[in-house]
Amino acid sequence: MNNAIESLLTFDIGGTWTRFGIDDGFAECKLLDRIATPSYANGEQNSEHSRAELIQLIRDQIDRFTQHNHNTTIQNVAISLGAALNGNTGTIYFSGPLWGSSRSDNFDFSLELKHIFPAITFHIVNDITAHLLWYIRKNSNINSGKTVLITLSTGIGCRTFDHDSKSIPLDADFGIQGEIGHLPTTPTINGRSFEAVCDCGGENHLSAFCSGSGVVKHWQQYRNLILQATPNSAIRDLSSFDSQTINMLIRDNDAGAKLFIAALVQPIGNLILTMLTMEPAIKEIALTGGLLESLQPNYLCALQTHLNKAGLYIISDFDRSRVPNLIHVTPECPVAGMGGAAMYYREFIGNKQ
Repeated sequence: MNNAIESLLTFDIGGTWTRFGIDDGFAECKLLDRIATPSYANGEQNSEHSRAELIQLIRDQIDRFTQHNHNTTIQNVAISLGAALNGNTGTIYFSGPLWGSSRSDNFDFSLELKHIFPAITFHIVNDITAHLLWYIRKNSNINSGKTVLITLSTGIGCRTFDHDSKSIPLDADFGIQGEIGHLPTTPTINGRSFEAVCDCGGENHLSAFCSGSGVVKHWQQYRNLILQATPNSAIRDLSSFDSQTINMLIRDNDAGAKLFIAALVQPIGNLILTMLTMEPAIKEIALTGGLLESLQPNYLCALQTHLNKAGLYIISDFDRSRVPNLIHVTPECPVAGMGGAAMYYREFIGNKQ
């Protein structure tokens, strides 16, 4: 076992932003830089080019750090990556926000980086796993049962932490868990719906309708259905999605804006009820992400309204507060992904070396 505590360089790579920092091993993580990610979500259509740019971005940050910190030896780098990956092997499967519908089977991220920095070992973990570990350490008061973290941002996903085994259970063969963004769904507005293509290329996925990129991409379809139901809504003047305007319209009691937020949270609410029905050991569900924050407090209010109306079979008849009390909104923390990646290395990898 390696008992020495080392400082780690760490990255949090999402579809919109890449954050770079250093973690000192004492639950402190410092953000050093934030750069727009060369990604599909940011307009990069060529996946091979965006991957090459991402490798170069990481190289530039490490080179810059080592040039200014000559006495610091970097042996390990922890990376939180917004991609579906095998948590047992590190194999990257896919990322709609990063690379669109392009498969990632032939992209060995760690190996590419190892060729550039042979003296450094790169440890890659799913970004939601990293954020969940940070949440458990910093915000959760639960010590038994299970905690679920759902991210509602450029993409959508979740992870579950089992407090009793102190682990994040993964599929034994493929090493994944919680890829809810690619489950099929169809939100409705006054009984009507529309077709939507996900960034991954799949049809009618949860992320296609309810993620930040999905809402932006399919705003006109949302808007058309809303205006069919509420032709006098000020939504007619909103040619592109703008969360600030949506919040203002909800405050002004605009019927169309209320229809939109209700439709947006409907699939998420139904999924939460399914989770709680299938897994009674869940003790808390934490919600986080840029889309969620941009629509607060209206997002949580609409979600709680949906959960209260639908309820859990039998349980909610006796305890209407059960489901609402399990839901918590945790504000985005700029170092959560980086800090969580460092925790993953120290607690699940470094101690085994």
